[in-house]
Amino acid sequence: MPAKSKAQQRFMAIAEHNPGKLRGKKPDMTQAQMHDFAATPTKRLPAHVKPMMRDHSGGDVLNRLASE
Repeated sequence: MPAKSKAQQRFMAIAEHNPGKLRGKKPDMTQAQMHDFAATPTKRLPAHVKPMMRDHSGGDVLNRLASE
């Protein structure tokens, strides 16, 4: 699975190669999964991805509003 942003790609590269530098939660992934994220080309990736709005039931508010 490829990374969705440059920030995610960098985070996974650090997690894969130098996990001692991570602050906070460490990813619960195999080495191969981290490599897949870290190996994503960054040319067309956005710097960051905005978090999606969610309602309390866990559904996606924007998709629900669009379907109404």
